[in-house]
Amino acid sequence: MYGSYESLNSSPAGRSNNSNLIVNYIPPMVTEQELINLFSLEGNVENVKIVRDKYSGQCLGYAFIKYSLDSDAYRAICRLNGYRLHNKCIKVSLARPSTPAIKDANLYVSGIPKHMTQAHLEGIFSPFGDIITCKILTDSDGHSRGVGFVRYNLKTEADLAVRNLNKTQLPGAGQPLQVKFAEKPSHRTSSCSMYDEMNKLLSMYKLDPRYKMDPVILAILRQYFPSLDDQVEQAGDVAPEGSCVYIYNLPPHTDKTLLLQLFGSYGDIVSVRPILNYATQECKGYAFVNYATSNAARAAIADLHGKIMWGKPLQVSFKK
Repeated sequence: MYGSYESLNSSPAGRSNNSNLIVNYIPPMVTEQELINLFSLEGNVENVKIVRDKYSGQCLGYAFIKYSLDSDAYRAICRLNGYRLHNKCIKVSLARPSTPAIKDANLYVSGIPKHMTQAHLEGIFSPFGDIITCKILTDSDGHSRGVGFVRYNLKTEADLAVRNLNKTQLPGAGQPLQVKFAEKPSHRTSSCSMYDEMNKLLSMYKLDPRYKMDPVILAILRQYFPSLDDQVEQAGDVAPEGSCVYIYNLPPHTDKTLLLQLFGSYGDIVSVRPILNYATQECKGYAFVNYATSNAARAAIADLHGKIMWGKPLQVSFKK
């Protein structure tokens, strides 16, 4: 998710990197100018960069701030870490240079009790190392999906957490906690074990169409196994009435990944389908997104219909 920070931390020999900050949990509507106005109160800001999706332009939830002086950067950490910006509390810390020691330190956690808060989850994982980010995924109504991510400062810390917490039975939980390393997309596409899991889930559908697959897992599987879409649909995967969204004025490069990124924040997605030109394999400009609930579909329409993206107003409505 966070990628490599080398491009922002590279500096001439002898120059300190302690003036580079990373700001996590920034709201999607925040602009560079807002961050400049806020962080300039602590010193001279040389550069601000909000990290965005290269196609949709949507904020990915974090940004980098470069100060002229290390002392200003440390003052910003002391004063602004935990600052409430719009509807979120931001996390401000030093941006780390990319090294092997910090790579693959992101954990995927499932089986999280629905009543558990993010602070409680962080408290469970904090004894094993320095946590960079901790997030429980929620639906459009703010209810926990029971899964989340915990990113540590070091891979060794993440290893320790997996060894100690995987399959732990928490008080009041219906199932044990599952803790494993978050797979990168490139790993998912080539993983035989993931492919086997997909076949197991499809078999459950075929045996009993009422079997309910976690919409988040289903969306991920569809994203990385597009050739298996028809099998899932034939097995009884139908979105509830009034939850299918039609989108028009999409760019030719639109694919399932872009649609998941653009529409995923409004609720659980059952399926996404960009309509392609068979000759060019490019999007014809329209697509369909099936949500698990009609409330999620309404939220997406209310927020995205008419929004200018890629130079055109996005047309978003219920499928007729």
